[in-house]
Amino acid sequence: MAVLALSLLGGCSKRLVLSPTPNMLPTVRLTSGPIDTTEVCHPRPGISCYSLMLHWVGFDPDGKVAYYRYVVDPPDQGDTTWIQTTEKEKRFTFESNTANGGRDSLTLLKGYHVIVVEAVDNHGAPGPSAYRAFFSWTTAPTVQINVPRPHGTSQLLVPPSVRFRWEGHDEDATNMNVRLPVRYKYLLLGPGNGESVVPGGIPAIIASHGSLLRRYYAPEFRAEDGWEAVSRDTTAVQFSNLLPGADYLFIVVAFDESGAYSPVFELSTNVLYFRVGYATAFGPVMSVFNDTFYYKYPGPGFNPSNEVRVEIPGGRRVTISWLATPPAGADIVAYRWMLDGDVFDDRARSDEVYDTRHWSTPAVNVTSATIGPFATGDHYFYAQAQDNTGLKALATVHFRSIEPAFNKPLLIVDDTRRSPDSFYADGTLKPAAGNWPAAAELDTFMYAVGGVPWRRAPEGMLSPQGILAGYNFDTLGTRTVTAEGTASLATLAQYRHVVWLGDFDSGRNASAFTYPIDPMPLLSYMTTPGKLNTLTAYLELGGEVWLVGGGGAMATTYKFNEPSNDIGNGSFIFSSLGGRTELAPGRFMYSAAHWQTEIRAVTSTSLSATSNVLRSLGRFTSHPGSYAGVPTTFDARTVSTDPLPPYRTDPFFYLRNYSCEYLNVPTAMIEPVQGDLTVDFAIDVFDDADPAAVPARWRSSDSLNTTVGTVPVASAPPDVAGHALRLTTQGGGASDGDFVRHVFGGPRDYSGVSSIHMSVRENDAGHAAAWRVRLFDVEGRSVSAPVPATGLPGTFAPVEVVESAWAHDAGSALGFDRLQVTGLALVLDHGGAATTTDFDAMRSITLASASVMDTLMGIRTSFAAGATPSPTMTVYYGHDLPRPFIYTGFAPWTFRRTQCRALFDFVLRDLWGLQRGSSAASATARQALPAARMAMAAAHHSTRSTAVAAPALPVRSARRPR
Repeated sequence: MAVLALSLLGGCSKRLVLSPTPNMLPTVRLTSGPIDTTEVCHPRPGISCYSLMLHWVGFDPDGKVAYYRYVVDPPDQGDTTWIQTTEKEKRFTFESNTANGGRDSLTLLKGYHVIVVEAVDNHGAPGPSAYRAFFSWTTAPTVQINVPRPHGTSQLLVPPSVRFRWEGHDEDATNMNVRLPVRYKYLLLGPGNGESVVPGGIPAIIASHGSLLRRYYAPEFRAEDGWEAVSRDTTAVQFSNLLPGADYLFIVVAFDESGAYSPVFELSTNVLYFRVGYATAFGPVMSVFNDTFYYKYPGPGFNPSNEVRVEIPGGRRVTISWLATPPAGADIVAYRWMLDGDVFDDRARSDEVYDTRHWSTPAVNVTSATIGPFATGDHYFYAQAQDNTGLKALATVHFRSIEPAFNKPLLIVDDTRRSPDSFYADGTLKPAAGNWPAAAELDTFMYAVGGVPWRRAPEGMLSPQGILAGYNFDTLGTRTVTAEGTASLATLAQYRHVVWLGDFDSGRNASAFTYPIDPMPLLSYMTTPGKLNTLTAYLELGGEVWLVGGGGAMATTYKFNEPSNDIGNGSFIFSSLGGRTELAPGRFMYSAAHWQTEIRAVTSTSLSATSNVLRSLGRFTSHPGSYAGVPTTFDARTVSTDPLPPYRTDPFFYLRNYSCEYLNVPTAMIEPVQGDLTVDFAIDVFDDADPAAVPARWRSSDSLNTTVGTVPVASAPPDVAGHALRLTTQGGGASDGDFVRHVFGGPRDYSGVSSIHMSVRENDAGHAAAWRVRLFDVEGRSVSAPVPATGLPGTFAPVEVVESAWAHDAGSALGFDRLQVTGLALVLDHGGAATTTDFDAMRSITLASASVMDTLMGIRTSFAAGATPSPTMTVYYGHDLPRPFIYTGFAPWTFRRTQCRALFDFVLRDLWGLQRGSSAASATARQALPAARMAMAAAHHSTRSTAVAAPALPVRSARRPR
C-alpha cells in the first residue's frame, strides 16, 4: 500500500500533498471561591490554617483535553513535580503565615502560596500555564504588561523613547464592579541602577526567571530602591532618552486594598526585558487598503517613491483606508492625508474639504478618506502616521482611474489549471491523461466551431460544436508568467459581461503563480492579502460576472481556512459562525457572492444519474419567470448521451464522483429597502386641481385609440375619493397593446414590493378590457403581471397585483433592476369592445426589508423526505454591487453536454440578453491561449464565432448608501 501510495502521488501532478496540520495547544481558565479562614489544620490543630476551592475548565480547539496537571508552589529553579488529575476543582489547605508587622503597613506578610494549572490534550501536549497566588486572607492581585508585550527571555528591541501600558485585576476586590488593584508600583532597571540592589543585576534576574526580584525587593518595594507608586487610574508610563545599545528591565507590581501584592514575577507577564535601539531603525509601519486591495509595508519608512500601484473604477468616489502599527512601546498620535500634492509641503489647507493637495489636519481618529470621482488618468494618494516619539511613516498609493468602455459583449476568462498538452521526445502529442477534460479538451468543448476533422481522431470523425459556438466573445487565459496585468481592470472594463472559469482541484495549489507546474490560479493570487483584486474592482465598476466551475471558495478562502472545523475526507468548512473569520467582510465569497454563513467544499461528492444536482428556485418554484431556463437536473454522462472523445476510456470520462461547493448553512440575504416608504412608494391618487396634469403625467402610446383623462368619484371604498384616472379604449383590436406610462421623478427601490395596490372600476358592461401592470427599470427592462378582473361592473373594487405574478417581458432579462424602478405603465392586453376603465389609489405595498439573493440550483445532501437541496448556484442582485453577481459551485462541463449548454444559454441568453449568431462564421482567433493548449482543439479551429453584439448597457447609477 505504501508503494502504491507513493506511485500515485508521483504520477498525479495535480494532487496537492498537504503537510500535517500543527497541533493546537489547549488552554485553561481558573476561578476560585472565597478564602475560608476557619479551617482547622491537620494534623496540627493548634496552627491556624486557611483553605480555598479552586475551579478550572479547559478547551482544546482541535481535539480534547485528556487531563489536567497542577503544582503547588513550584520551585524557582529546577524541575517541577506535577500532579495529574481529571478533576476540575480541588480544595487546597495552607498554614497561615506569621505577619511581620501590621497588615496595612508596607512590612507585609512574606508568606504566600502559588497554584499553577495546565491542560494537556489528547496528543500529550500541555498548554500555557494559568496560576493563582494567595495570602492567608486574600487572593493576590495580578498585573500584565500589554504594550509592548513581554517576550520572555527573548529581548524586545524598542526605540529610545518608549511607553509602557499594563492592566491589573483583583478577583476578590471589595468593589465587585471594579475588580482593579488599588495601586501599582513600577521600576525601570538599566545603566546606573541595574546592580544597585540585586547582585549580578539584570543577567542574574533573567537567569532566575524573575524570582530574584521578589527575594530582594518584596514586600516593601521601597522608593529609595527606585520604585514609583501610582494609583489604579494610572496604567501607563513613558520613558525618554534611553541609552541606545543598553539592556533594561521594566517591572510592575499590583497591590489590593488589604496590602497584598502580586508575588509572581514572570518575564511573560509583569517583567519586560528589552534593549534600546537607534531611532532611525524605528517608526510606524503603514497598511493601506480598500475593498479591492490591501498592502502592508514591510517596515517603517518615509519614501514617497515606495508606492502601491492599483487600478480603481473611474467615474465614482473611492474610499481609501489606512492604519499604522507603532513600534514597540509607542503610540500613534496623528494621521493625515493628501492627494496629488507635495509630501514635503507642510502648509495648512486653505479649505479642509476642497484643498486636498495639502495635508489634512492631523488627527488620531482619521483613518480613511473618500476621494473622486476621477476621469481616466494617474493620481497619487498619500497617508502619513506619526507616533508619540515623533517618528513618521508614509504610504503612497499610485492609482490609475479606469473608465468602463463596456463596448464588447463578453469575455471568457480561463482561470483553470487543467493539465496542458505534453509531448513525446519526437515531438508528437501524448494523449491526455487523468480525468476529462484536460486543458485543450476543455477548449474544444467550450469553443470549437465544429464539423471539421478532429486532430488525432479516426479518419472521418468530425469535431463537435463547442457549447459557446455562435456567441460573440473573446477569451483570456491566466496561465502566464506574470500575474500583474494578466486580467487588468483596463482589460476587463472593455467587456459588459465576464464569465470566469475556475476549477476545484487548483483552488488549493500552493505553488507560486509563476511556477510552471500547478501554479495557483489568478483568483487565488488576487485574493491573497496585499494583492490587487481586479475582479472585485470590475464588479464595482458595474460589470456583470458569472464565476463558474467550482473552486471559487477554495481559491479565495482556503488560505484562511481553520482546520479545526473541517470534517475530513476531503471536506472543508469555511464559516463565519461562532466567531470564525474564514468567511468575513472583505473575503471574496462573503462580499461578492454574498455566501456569508458557512460554505462546505467537498472534493468527492457522489453524484449519480438520479439528479443530485437539480434546479432549486425556492420562492420562484411555482412561477420561475426568467429562471425557467435553469436546467432541471445535472446528470452523469452516459454512452448514449455523450460519446467518448478520441483516445479516452470509460473511467476517465464517465465520472461518478464530482467536486462541489455549496452553502452548508443557507440563509436569506435580506437587505433594507432604501427610500421613504411614505413618499417613494405612493404612486398616484389622481386628485390634481388641474385636469390636464394627469394626462401630462400618464402619457398614452396611442392618443387616438387610447385616451387618458380623469373622472370625479364619490367616496366609495376607504381609499377612493376626489378624482380617478379614466382610460378610454377602442374595441376590435384597435387599442390592443397600447399603454399609458408614468415616469417617476427618480429611481425607486422596489426590491421589497410585495404587490401593487389599486382600486379599479370596470364599466357597466363588465370585463371588456384586460389590463396588466408593467414596471420599468433604469435600463428600460421590464416585468409585468395581469390586473385581476374585479367581477363588480360599475363599482370600484380593491385589486392587488402580487409580486409572485410578475414575469419578465420579452427581451427583458434578469437585468431588470428592482432596486431602481423608474416608471409604471398600464398595458391593454386586449379589448373586446370600446370601454372605459377607472383606476384610483395606486400605491406599492412594500416591506421594510427584502431578499436580494436567489437560489438557482442546489445539491441534494440528504435524501430524507422533504429535505431541501443546499444552494450551489445563486445570483446576488442587492445594494452592495452595481450589477448582479452569479456564482456556481460546480463544474457543469463534467456533466452532460446538453445540460452544460443549457446552463450557459440560460445565463448568456436569458439573464444577460446575449444571442447566438451564425456558428459557421469565423472570427479573429481567441486571445491569450497558449499554442500548446490549442493542439487538440478542432483542427486548430477553436475560434469564437461571430454573433450580433448585444448593445452595451449603461451602468446602474450610483445608489444611496445603505
